[in-house]
Amino acid sequence: MWTIAVASANPAKINAVKQCFQSNFPKQAFTVTGFAVASGVAEQPLTSAETLLGAQNRLQALKLQTAADYYVAIEAGLDIDMTFAWMLIEHKGKLGKARSASLMLPRQRCICWQRVCSWAMRWTNYLALLTLNKSAALLACLPITS
Repeated sequence: MWTIAVASANPAKINAVKQCFQSNFPKQAFTVTGFAVASGVAEQPLTSAETLLGAQNRLQALKLQTAADYYVAIEAGLDIDMTFAWMLIEHKGKLGKARSASLMLPRQRCICWQRVCSWAMRWTNYLALLTLNKSAALLACLPITS
């Protein structure tokens, strides 16, 4: 049985990883567990580079916290008026990474920045779920096993 550790306590991210592994490895038994780990970046990263760094930091912290067959980190971010996510998967020392597609944020003059960030985080989690569920990102970043 595979053990899959997710660098987040966010149910949307944990479920996205679980659904993705289920759809890609339907005959494989596995457990998926989320762990709260720090990203080491702003609560809402504002560039692709900062978002990737957050995912990398989460992955490293996760590996220090638990042993697993697969380590998965998903970090949501903003880049000007777009929201996206970086996904990292490590297996047996092999690292794969993929960036999701970007979604444009709404332009509203009356909306405060905190509400935009909250909205973006919800949509980016949904985007990560869609991206992982469709398997494009997982297959792009899943290290080849041998």
